[in-house]
Amino acid sequence: MKDCLNLMAALSENMLTLNMILSVFFIPGTLAGCGITPHLRITTPRELEALSGSCLEIPCIYDTEDNRYNSSQPIYGVWMKGGYMPYPDIIIFNGSGSVNNYSLNISGNLREKYCTTLFPDLKTSYADRYFFRIENEPFKATACDDPLQITVKDSPWSPSIKISVGDLNEHQSVILSCSAVTPCPHSPPELTWNLQQDSEKKTEKNPDGTFITKIQETITLSDPLEGYIRCSARYPVNGGFKTAETKVTLNVSSSNSPSGLLSAGSWMELSCSSRAKPPASFNWFWNDTNVVMNVAERGECYKAINHLGNNTLSRTCFDDKDAPRNTSASISPSGLVSAGSWVELSCSSKANPPANFTWFRNTKNGTKKVATSDFYSFRATEDGEYYCEATNDQGNQRSSILFLSVKDNAVFGLHIILKILGTILLCSTVVIFEW
Repeated sequence: MKDCLNLMAALSENMLTLNMILSVFFIPGTLAGCGITPHLRITTPRELEALSGSCLEIPCIYDTEDNRYNSSQPIYGVWMKGGYMPYPDIIIFNGSGSVNNYSLNISGNLREKYCTTLFPDLKTSYADRYFFRIENEPFKATACDDPLQITVKDSPWSPSIKISVGDLNEHQSVILSCSAVTPCPHSPPELTWNLQQDSEKKTEKNPDGTFITKIQETITLSDPLEGYIRCSARYPVNGGFKTAETKVTLNVSSSNSPSGLLSAGSWMELSCSSRAKPPASFNWFWNDTNVVMNVAERGECYKAINHLGNNTLSRTCFDDKDAPRNTSASISPSGLVSAGSWVELSCSSKANPPANFTWFRNTKNGTKKVATSDFYSFRATEDGEYYCEATNDQGNQRSSILFLSVKDNAVFGLHIILKILGTILLCSTVVIFEW
């Protein structure tokens, strides 16, 4: 009885909280994350990763349809850590100058509704959920349905290397690119190759407002190399640098002339090359037997040898055309994902000539084509079934179906509110019965 009276007294002292709970049931179109219809929304990535000792730029745009908002009046941006109610202990930054615990700086023009914010010198303890608020008397509102999850890691991200072609042949020119995650474009990583050439570094903006830093190089595969391509990313941090690198091994290559599908009885020339110290001597084999090659039959060629070892080549003597096979699809992240988070689908297939890729989604009204690329990125809003199809002039093949499961944050919030309301009703009944 005493506990129930205490609970009722606490609720009486905070009628705002009670109104927010009841509004879930009595105000149409409400959002469970806020308890009321939000008067402020922001566009920003749901999750951002930062490197400890470095900075983080938060891309941010806000919007409101509240008629109390007046851009001619002073506008102050506010950031809160861990919650969306403007309690003094969770406010870490107020653009009025009253609070700035983490030395934040809103670089965006608030009058034009840009709230991009620079977060300097992050520490692992800063990892948390953050909420943005606008104070523009008499308008005050928090984007409580648009939280930003910031994680802070101690180790930098390994760079990504891409090669413009799949099969590497001697004397062929290829474009190499190396890119690195750039959470703070004001302090981008330094990228370097194990190549002799000089590469121009540039920082590019992603569709979601985040950045990557990239270098690119064109080389001829006859140039002297160490047998692999290495790209290093060195991130400036307080007190020095943090470095990560990625290596890609260059496979031994061979070629045939003419290439493509050949007529029986025609002449052809095969060439084989390998990078080795000391230089390798080469032997051609037909099913492991030394014979004269004749393209009226089929075989495989193997082995470039020096006195330190040998390297077995893949089948390259005869360029038979193949329809797509071993078509597979993958999803990242896998498992249950939060509504609004980014999802990436990737598709791969073995085919000659290389396959073109198309992504499909199964809907209630049938199958819908959603992308024509081997990669497909989008924000997850609801459950779905996806598959890709690889196609070339020899045929096509579908992948297995990927199942995307999306967690509805509103359902969880509604469950909590129902429990709270049930407790209130129970205690009210006890109080009335006792009186």
